[in-house]
Amino acid sequence: MKYHYINISPPYTLNKDWDASEPQLPSGVFQELKNYRPEKESLETRKGITEFAFTASVTAAPSGNDFSGDANCVSVWNLENNGNDSKGGNHLTMTGGVTYDNADYKQGSYSAVFEKASSQYGIRDDGDLDAGTPGKSGESETAFSVTGWIKPVTLGNWSGILDKFNELLDQRSWLVMYNGSSNVISLYIGYNNGVDKTALHHGTSMSINTWYHMGCVYNAADNSMKIRMHTEAALMGVNATGTAGGNMSPDASPIYMGRHVTSAGTTSDLDAKLDEVVLFKDVLTDGEIDQIWAGTYGS
Repeated sequence: MKYHYINISPPYTLNKDWDASEPQLPSGVFQELKNYRPEKESLETRKGITEFAFTASVTAAPSGNDFSGDANCVSVWNLENNGNDSKGGNHLTMTGGVTYDNADYKQGSYSAVFEKASSQYGIRDDGDLDAGTPGKSGESETAFSVTGWIKPVTLGNWSGILDKFNELLDQRSWLVMYNGSSNVISLYIGYNNGVDKTALHHGTSMSINTWYHMGCVYNAADNSMKIRMHTEAALMGVNATGTAGGNMSPDASPIYMGRHVTSAGTTSDLDAKLDEVVLFKDVLTDGEIDQIWAGTYGS
């Protein structure tokens, strides 16, 4: 006889068969079986059993991350046809005609599509940011983490993903960036009142039209930095690690999504899709980043 199982490793697949003659369930599946009732011919007729039912519940594939109970989660931009923050009040004003794709996304029903040629980005001014937002002016330095999904549309473009980092005005706090030289994710920390910066680059290049999950972390206790990357299916390369040259500097720069203001006053705008971009005011572990990638965080 056959049972049904659910694959718990992304991508989630339902209702595949497992032959009960096998000694154990395949690796990576829930050992819970769904409403099995043997055929009447084999049990009722041959064994004279009037009725037999084997029932067990199936735990559904994870329906998504739940950040609601995490007090250190500051903002969740699910990008569900808007730039609203579903965790706090850091709603982004989407500029330049940012569009949303309801056929290609990683959570919910949409991803956001940023087009460099149209100078599309999201913004929230420093004075409007929630108290406790990492890098907000007038507040103490704090640890932070940024996670999110990115799908590059073109390669070779230096561009901001999420940042509080206006280099023209020496307002360098933190910057998660698409590095166009090697097509990797980079993390920058501004220090010395925003005058100086330290860069950390992941070691594995991304490809066009492919989804990747990023986890970028800064620990204020020791100025350590980390970038952890996943493809849709697995961990991507090894963590990049480093140490900032000084304490991260809060500053008056807005938070930008999809834009970086350079020292020359030009902008480096994103050419990619984003989904479920999340900002924390603490240090995420590798395990926590992995849970967010898998869609099981907080569940």
